[in-house]
Formats: sequence, C-alpha cells, structure tokens
Amino acid sequence: MTNIPWSSPESWQQANDSFRHHLHRLGRRSDRLRRQGLAVAGSIAVLDPLMSALCAETCPRCLDVCCRRATVWFDFRDLLFLHLTESGIPPGQPMTARGEDCRYLGPSGCRLPRRQRPFVCTWYLCPAQKIMLATDACSAKIIRQQVDAIKKSRDIMELTFIRLCRAK
Repeated sequence: MTNIPWSSPESWQQANDSFRHHLHRLGRRSDRLRRQGLAVAGSIAVLDPLMSALCAETCPRCLDVCCRRATVWFDFRDLLFLHLTESGIPPGQPMTARGEDCRYLGPSGCRLPRRQRPFVCTWYLCPAQKIMLATDACSAKIIRQQVDAIKKSRDIMELTFIRLCRAK
C-alpha cells in the first residue's frame, strides 16, 4: 500500500518550498526545463477539449466515479510541471488518505483546470470513454499521441531537473 506523499499541509508546503528554492537556485539554467514544461502544457491544451467532451458525455451518469474510487495524488513530476509553468499550486493533495473523495471534485466534475490536475487525471480513460473512443479513431489517435508525448516529456523534465540540481 502506497502512502500519499506530502499529504499534510506542512509537508505539502515544504515540498513546494523545495521546488521554488531549487528552481531559483538554477536561475537561467532552468530555461530549458521551463520550455519542456511549456511543451507539456501545449499537449495538455490539445487534450483538454477532447477529454472535456468525453467527460461531459460519460461523467454525469457514471455510477463508479473515479474521483471517489481512485487514490490520486500529485507526484514529483506533477509538482515540477506546476512550478516550471507557473500554473498555480493547488492548496494540497487531492486527498490525504486512501478512501477519501478528491477534494477538487465539484458538482460538475473537477474544479481544477486540466493543466493543474495530477497527470493521471488527464490520461485516465474509464471503460465508458474507451467505448466512445472505439467509434472515433481520430480522437483516440490524438489522445494516444499527446499522452505518449507528455509521458516522454515528463520523464525528460524530471531527469534534467535532477541532473541540473546535482551539478550545482
């Protein structure tokens, strides 16, 4: 069983302070990282209307709401992305313990813009959405391509950040 990282307000603050500190310390050396973050943001912008349309069709009548069932949190790459793109840092993890509803779940779905959500909330497709996409090959291909591009970019972004921080 995985613990949710940075689940207390204090540890959430410390994690975000640490990202701010390291990025400030990197100065201009973080420019490449910021460009990588903006590329991820561009891919999320391409995905947003497609995913929003899927959610509008499936979520209102869903009986197995993923925002209530899944254990979701911001991981290292999510926080790095938010800091690099200055997308705004949410007030805390979506949940502090397993079994809780996501704190960002509102009456019409997620209250966070897609760019501020944990990445898992962007790429996850429920069974009903997969069925819908089976009849829309074009959208399915775009989603798959963008998600793959984001995954690769997030990996590179994380490795670059760690390498830059080590180099001092």
